[in-house]
Amino acid sequence: MGVLPGMSFTTDSKNLVASYGGKLHLIPIDGSTSSEIPFTANLKLELGPRLEFKYPITDTAFGLATQIRDAVPSPDGKKLAFTVLDRLYVMDYPKGSAKPLTKHEFTEAQPTWSKDGKSIVFVSWSPQGGNL
Repeated sequence: MGVLPGMSFTTDSKNLVASYGGKLHLIPIDGSTSSEIPFTANLKLELGPRLEFKYPITDTAFGLATQIRDAVPSPDGKKLAFTVLDRLYVMDYPKGSAKPLTKHEFTEAQPTWSKDGKSIVFVSWSPQGGNL
């Protein structure tokens, strides 16, 4: 899942099960103390061949992002909100220029427009936790 946090509510909606730090955690919605969910997995994992790239990789001041994620049109269809390299952008659709929505320094993902198209809610994620 890359940088996206892996999580799900329990069937009774009283807890959130989340994976972080290489472990599973049970997080009570009522704010009480979370606990680690112990687990072990016996498996065999076959690895592919070692990859060696025989071309130079250069460091440049700018790069071109070629993939957007979580793209959602505004309710009127005139704007598009999306994530690029963990940051939120909005543009006029279909021929606008992408502009950052915020100046945050944490992961921003899964934007959703309000019904009137005037606001956007999104998920944030940092080593300290996440928010809406």
